Amino acid sequence: MWVIAALVQEKSGVEFPDFVRTRIAEPLGLPDLRMGCPPAQQHRVADVTHVGRAWTNEELIAKGFPPKPVTEVTEENLQRFNDPRVRAVGVPGGGATAGAAELALFYQALLAGGAGLWKPETIADARRIRNRGFLDPMFRQPANRGLGIVTAGGPEKAYFGFGRTASDATFGHGGAGGQIAWADPETGLSFCFLTSGHDRDMLREGRRTTALSSLAGACVSA
Repeated sequence: MWVIAALVQEKSGVEFPDFVRTRIAEPLGLPDLRMGCPPAQQHRVADVTHVGRAWTNEELIAKGFPPKPVTEVTEENLQRFNDPRVRAVGVPGGGATAGAAELALFYQALLAGGAGLWKPETIADARRIRNRGFLDPMFRQPANRGLGIVTAGGPEKAYFGFGRTASDATFGHGGAGGQIAWADPETGLSFCFLTSGHDRDMLREGRRTTALSSLAGACVSA
């Protein structure tokens, strides 16, 4: 994402956080969607915390899962976002700040075919699955990656946190610790759940996220 930010800056001549704010957030009427939070607004940002107990690799193997892969998404790195200096930077891969309502409304703009900011064919291309046949190493389900987002694709959507009631066209992304945001083109529904308390129990986290999304999807037909 740092490379993408650098390309945006090179092509536009505008710093990446300013580009996101002036070319996306403000035109969409989302003033609280920021890539990098200024010091004057940081009192509104909840600190990242971690709750619960993580499964050991031995416990995961006993449950039929592989050992948890080592990634850059560690507790130490996530809690760096509590540092005011890091919050102000706007780390391209995860340094945005917003409320759940802003993020759900951002997905509404994507459902609207770009809301005048993007061509509808650009949104469609971003949703197109690029890696059919590639399995997620943890759950051994299709990864279904588009450009920066995940597309439900089929029954595997529950593994992405999209729930069991959204359509196969649903797209979005899960965040660390049990957060989720998605949009369903077939129903026009967008949903977002954010939490500052990141659950160390990945199985409980997954069940909760799936349940919340399932309940949200059921609201359309209720």
